[in-house]
Amino acid sequence: AEMMQNSRRAGATKVEFTIDAEARRITVTDDGCGLGDFNNLLQLCESGWNESVMLTDSPFGMGFFSVFFACDQVVVRSRGKRMAANLDDIQSKRELLVIDDEQPVHAGTVIEMHGVAQKLLEPGIAWMANYSKFMHPTLNVEAAHALVRQATGFPIPVFVNGVELKRPYALANLKTTVTTVGHIYVPGIHCGGTLALPKYGSVRPSLFLQGLPIARLHDDVDAPCVHLDPTVFAARVPDRTALFDHQAQETKINQAVVNLVRQHLVQRPQQDVRGRLQ
Repeated sequence: AEMMQNSRRAGATKVEFTIDAEARRITVTDDGCGLGDFNNLLQLCESGWNESVMLTDSPFGMGFFSVFFACDQVVVRSRGKRMAANLDDIQSKRELLVIDDEQPVHAGTVIEMHGVAQKLLEPGIAWMANYSKFMHPTLNVEAAHALVRQATGFPIPVFVNGVELKRPYALANLKTTVTTVGHIYVPGIHCGGTLALPKYGSVRPSLFLQGLPIARLHDDVDAPCVHLDPTVFAARVPDRTALFDHQAQETKINQAVVNLVRQHLVQRPQQDVRGRLQ
């Protein structure tokens, strides 16, 4: 998720993951603006992003540090330069060398994860029945299945071993209503079909923050979802599994969904009457 976000913020039009389970290597490639200063990768609690990104995106999380807990060594290549490091280097605060790259990457950034943790390369679990059909047979490892989940609402294309992942919840693929909590999508309001009231009274929406799933993601792609306003909401770090002050915030979000459904029900009879008169 952190690698995906970094690529998006760098202006990439896509991000590609190449998983080689036999070699225990994952390579992340994007076509963004590249790294102007390698030091920005290693500033804990300092995002390094420009003022525009800070104002509109409110970056959160462990940033690039998270990658060191997933593999033995990381190699970063961008703008003709190269840097290698491991977790011990970071914890020991060693000076890291940025050198000329013998195989320079002039556009975007390439991140190589060597000695990837074995748990990421074990056979994946089809954690959502409706999404298991999106998995390519060659992608049956836990890392790929995790990426499927992270990509469902992501704003730019995500590829794994050349296979483009499905993004049914991406904001560009949905009709939504803009509210005080963000963009809300409710089937039956924003697309065809019947608005099933009992369902929406009992099923809380899937939540996305900065295009990534927060707290839960329903197995049913026809469930409501909310793309939260990142200037209003923040995720609990470092795990991203819930919103900060999640009980109060989710109460506010659920009420916004209820209000939208109620508004639709008030307006719908009037629209039906007008239609019959015409």
